[in-house]
Amino acid sequence: MKRVIIVGSAGSPTQVIELLKFGEPVYFPIVLCIHLTSAVIETFAEHITRETQLPTVVVNGPTKLTNGIHLPAGGKDIIFLTRDLVTVKEGPGKIHPSISMLFLSLKKVADENFIVIVLGGLGDDGKNEAKSLLKKKVRFLIQEDAEFPYLPRNIHRELGERSEPRTFAEIKSILKSINKDAR
Repeated sequence: MKRVIIVGSAGSPTQVIELLKFGEPVYFPIVLCIHLTSAVIETFAEHITRETQLPTVVVNGPTKLTNGIHLPAGGKDIIFLTRDLVTVKEGPGKIHPSISMLFLSLKKVADENFIVIVLGGLGDDGKNEAKSLLKKKVRFLIQEDAEFPYLPRNIHRELGERSEPRTFAEIKSILKSINKDAR
């Protein structure tokens, strides 16, 4: 089963909603790691459910991945314990959830069934850790038409030709195709 991880920062919350409007149930787990203030996580989760009609879980402790969307409780980092189990923890940095912490946890469990989508954002969170995931054959789809191109550009530069720059529309089409194949 595929596991999709969507990461991003500034400008990404609105795009996440659009990306996840499948118009049908989702047949694989999706983990969101979008830089948001802790005060808005619950509201964002409710908004995702309302707009997409997809089940959304706010992860507060060890949680088995199910078909639907999983995002960390406010102010926490989401990490993988196993291929099918995520949890949250207090991280050392100022930005939460941390893409770097998520990618570090993926090094132990990821394989070719993991797909990381990098949406727009500021900074370079996760850039240094992304390269090690290529050895695990993780597929990286990098949004090339992001309003805030810094995060996707920085990760793409680190990964080079082994990442796939795609437009938002292409990424959405790939997600729909993955969903169709997972039925």
